[in-house]
Amino acid sequence: MTTSSLFHALLLLAAAGASAAATLRPRQGGDECCFQLASVGTVNETVVESHVGSLLLGGPFQQGGFCLDGAAGTVRDGLGHGCFMRAPAYQFACWAAGAVGPNAFAVSRAGPGGRPHLAYDGRPGVFLACPVRSSAPPSYDIYSADKPDAAGCLAVALALVDETPACAAAAASNAEAPSSSSVAISARPAPTPPLPRRRRAQDPART
Repeated sequence: MTTSSLFHALLLLAAAGASAAATLRPRQGGDECCFQLASVGTVNETVVESHVGSLLLGGPFQQGGFCLDGAAGTVRDGLGHGCFMRAPAYQFACWAAGAVGPNAFAVSRAGPGGRPHLAYDGRPGVFLACPVRSSAPPSYDIYSADKPDAAGCLAVALALVDETPACAAAAASNAEAPSSSSVAISARPAPTPPLPRRRRAQDPART
């Protein structure tokens, strides 16, 4: 092999390696529901995973790849780490291999954007996208709706992207999955109800 052809082969190998590394894909069996995630709502970004396992919307990290164990209600990432949201922060992250969190995940039927999305704990799959400070371009940490301080956060759904055929079966079998009409995705906070009007004291002369 000549020097030029060897150099060309190395370039092709490097390009293939870079493409494969762009997404952390879990090892999967033929009947597993595996997917990537993207937010639907005011924030529309791909879910990426940081080097410490935090899941974010946008940012310089690799696109996350996940698999759902429908029977156990668990999600794992491409490294086999369990992904969940736990108190007190309720941030969505993937922890050490074998870690099991408190959440029960499921694949919903068609949700916002017309695609199945990730739901948890038998509730509509609403997540909170909270801006990361000093992030350029903007990125968002992901939390469950149980986050105590949601100031500045935006409600989003996490839609399945590039999912395996098994995910359709998982969604069809999920009788409790919320429909798109039951998932409220809005950037505006709920309006404050008006204060009740005080009733005037009744005039004794009219009684």
